[in-house]
Amino acid sequence: MKNKKYVQLSILLLLQFMIWGSWYVTTGTYLLQTLHFSGSEVGLVYGAMSVAAFISPIFVGFITDKYFSASKVLAFLHIGGSICLVAMYSYTDFNVFYPLTLLYAVLYLPTFALSSSYVLQQLEDPSKQFPGVRVWGSIGWIIAGNIVGLLSWEKTANPLLLSAGLSITLGVYALFLPKVPSIERKSGNSIKEFFSVEIIQLFKQRDFLVFMISLTLLYAIPIAYYYSFVNNFLTTIQVKNAAGWMSIGQITEIGVMLLLPFFLRHFSFKWVVFTGLFLWGARYGIFAYAAENPGMQLVWLPAILVHGFAYVFTGLAGQLYIDEKAPRHLRNTAQSIITFAMQGMGTLFGTYFAGWMVERNVAASGDYNWTNIWIFPTVAGIALSLFFLLLFKQKEKQEQSLPNN
Repeated sequence: MKNKKYVQLSILLLLQFMIWGSWYVTTGTYLLQTLHFSGSEVGLVYGAMSVAAFISPIFVGFITDKYFSASKVLAFLHIGGSICLVAMYSYTDFNVFYPLTLLYAVLYLPTFALSSSYVLQQLEDPSKQFPGVRVWGSIGWIIAGNIVGLLSWEKTANPLLLSAGLSITLGVYALFLPKVPSIERKSGNSIKEFFSVEIIQLFKQRDFLVFMISLTLLYAIPIAYYYSFVNNFLTTIQVKNAAGWMSIGQITEIGVMLLLPFFLRHFSFKWVVFTGLFLWGARYGIFAYAAENPGMQLVWLPAILVHGFAYVFTGLAGQLYIDEKAPRHLRNTAQSIITFAMQGMGTLFGTYFAGWMVERNVAASGDYNWTNIWIFPTVAGIALSLFFLLLFKQKEKQEQSLPNN
């Protein structure tokens, strides 16, 4: 890969994840402790991404495959998203804040699939080259988290304004990205083409179906707890610069990401994904133990450190799996499907249930029973990871083909 292309793609993912990392982790703390939203209301706000996942990524993926260049669609979505973020910064009433969040989610969520697909289509060997580019997304998240933490913005609306500025920047930058080389598309202009034979055939494959169900249940539910309430948990047990501490997870993510091709070559794809899914559940057990032993300093740190393995072994490995399985002319649509699976049904249930669980475990004094809160994602994550281990029966030939696209 040429240096110029590497820089262009790296900046794209750097900004893409700085936007998300600026506000997503700490907004739950702002809503609970400053605006005094209820746990259920916070769950609804974080569930907005899931509601959007039912419509926007699939539709945007389809029209990008069919009608528009990915760079122009990215520009439109990010500039539109920046307007929503400024409005979210300005309003504090739930009845206004939530619809604005939902509109922002409709605009922002498809950009995950579009940016990933845009990068993957320009790589000669995605399974080897993509981690080296995607690592800049993690660096962007780390930078954003440390800016918010060091400036003590966790209980303020300032992260939303920071994210808005980054969104405008990326929107303008996307207009100057080179066009992806054209891919021959099949004739026809009906929306029914989304439900093409190739896409339907993917879901008829046992392993693909098990994989998608696993990403809906095993990955999305535990991750909903992490982004919605871990920052608030750390601040309530008096961890200073909680956002900065959480960014350590992205530092481990960088190392694991760069080593992902090694893991995929030396271990089966099945065991890599199972390990990631298992860790999503196990880390909440560590948080539960930390809640029971608040006087033990840094007892919660291992749960942050395993983030790299949990995220990369599921989310990133999943993107590579989809890219390898999908027909070339439907890769934008296929990446949208995995966004739907990760951010849609499972996260929708996870955010709503997490918010309900938090609300039921708040005492009259305002103190949280964090031990009870963390029990469900611990048990569910570990138990459901076994579901994937038992039912995913990928053949050796398929396993070897993934890291050698």
